[in-house]
Parts: sequence; C-alpha cells; structure tokens
Amino acid sequence: MALPIFTAGRKRNSRYKVSDRTLSPMSLVFASFVFLFLGSLGWIWVEMLTKGYLAIGGVPSPIILSFLQNDTARIAYFDGDEEKLHAQIQRMNLADKLKPYYRPQFAEEAKLDLHTHQILYDRTGYVGTYQVSKQGVLTSKKKTKASQNKK
Repeated sequence: MALPIFTAGRKRNSRYKVSDRTLSPMSLVFASFVFLFLGSLGWIWVEMLTKGYLAIGGVPSPIILSFLQNDTARIAYFDGDEEKLHAQIQRMNLADKLKPYYRPQFAEEAKLDLHTHQILYDRTGYVGTYQVSKQGVLTSKKKTKASQNKK
C-alpha cells in the first residue's frame, strides 16, 4: 500500500491551480448577513407553523401537525381508508379543535359547526352529523314528521 506524499505549504499535486487569495472582510460580512437573513426567515416560518398563524387548506398548521403525528390517522388518510380515518377524526375531535380558529367569523354556533365540518368534508370526506347535497355542500339532516310529532 502506497502512502500519500504530503507537500509543504499550499502546494498540491493537482492540475487545478490553487488560489493564494484570502477572503476579504467584506465577503465575510456579506456571508454573515445572508446567513442571518435566511436564519430569520426560517425562524419566522417555524413560528408561523407552530403558533397557528398559517392555515393550509383552511386548516391551521398545529392541527395538521397533530394529525400527521397520529400514526393511525396518517396511515388511514394516505391509504384512503375512510372508515378508520373518520373514526380517528372523531377520536381526535378535530371539528372542535377547528372551532376556536373560526369562532371570530361566526356569531351563531350552528353556522360555525357547519363550517368546520364542511372544511373536514372537503379535505377528508368526513361528514359527521350532516348530510351531503349533490353539489358537495353539507346541510343539516332534515327532521322527519314522526320525530317532530313526538315533541
């Protein structure tokens, strides 16, 4: 086995010329500013994702992160297993977790509940206690005359 031959100084056994030029202080300052700028942009994105300032498809990012951290829900979503997915959505109580995010926009609790379930239906097909129209819009289940006569 041949041992490598080390040369003294900055000389190398290479066909490419090695520059003897050192870095200028301005290039170090510029690189530092670029590093700080990109780091601060990364920090802003992390804050937006974790604090709920960013919503993806109408769903706040902390809810999406908690959904993706749940193994059963994640596997059911990506496998297309609607029964397991809908059961997991109920167990995780995602409709109620969405409500605080949309509460300032709705005065009535019924409209808020319908809106949060509509978001879940659009993303996952979860209907909950509603029925779906032909246009894909959730509506309240109509009461039958028999149930109205009992009251």
